[in-house]
Amino acid sequence: MSDSYTKLTRSLATSTICEEALATRWLWVVMLSQCDRRGHVFGSIPGLARLANITVIECETALERFQRPDHYSRTKDDEGRRVRLIDGGWELINHAKYSGTREPDMRDRAEYMRGYRAKNSAPASTSDVTSVTTNVTSVTTCNHELPEVTESSAPSTSTSTSTSNKENALVETFVSTPKQDAPKIPYSEIVAIYHAELPLLAGIRELSEKRKLRIKKIWASDEAHQSLDFWKWYFSGIAKIPFCCGANERGWRADIDYLLRDDVFLRRTEELQSMGHELEDLQVVADTGARHED
Repeated sequence: MSDSYTKLTRSLATSTICEEALATRWLWVVMLSQCDRRGHVFGSIPGLARLANITVIECETALERFQRPDHYSRTKDDEGRRVRLIDGGWELINHAKYSGTREPDMRDRAEYMRGYRAKNSAPASTSDVTSVTTNVTSVTTCNHELPEVTESSAPSTSTSTSTSNKENALVETFVSTPKQDAPKIPYSEIVAIYHAELPLLAGIRELSEKRKLRIKKIWASDEAHQSLDFWKWYFSGIAKIPFCCGANERGWRADIDYLLRDDVFLRRTEELQSMGHELEDLQVVADTGARHED
């Protein structure tokens, strides 16, 4: 089974599927969660029944219902049938229609994330490089090439001393002002959020340097990631993805090493946005004045 997902729309609650028996309704949700991007679900009837935790008879009954015409279906293609048999499994007939739609607020959130990535990955412009070079040159000039004040060039001893003091203070300001520290990364708090939001996944016994480096890379990649609220949003969203929590043919479950991988993090955050998992206003740790041991 490919690593994919299906968006559940609000209209599912008013669909005619809700008129069916509980086992039939549940099997439909399970098939939605297990289909690939073409809407195909592969497996045997006993295997599908075991995955949905229903009996084989209930599974056979539900599949037979899915293949019947539905007079009240909002989609009249194939007389409202939900599935058709294919080699090795079943095809969800209207999968492409619903997976290709997005509500306006979902498009806005997806555009928000794309804008952040484009902003952080864009190379510095020529003007920015020129500005930095000019500033460095100015500091060097102030530090090493200040004109010497002599008795013949100075209007008076007091004026010369005052000017020299001001120039020295300016040099000290440029050269000695320390750079403001970046917010420290709250590794322990992030791990605690992982355990709290995903109790069914493998726990963490040791916060290794490799895990710290992965957290640090995600933290530094975007200002929006520098918040414990963001990490709670991410891990709580993973709990809503059946594939990551064992709803797959192998019963495999994700762990923190998988969720911190670059490609997985990017794909899952986009997936959560398209699912409508709300992205709240994030508060950067540096703004709160919180400091944690890096």
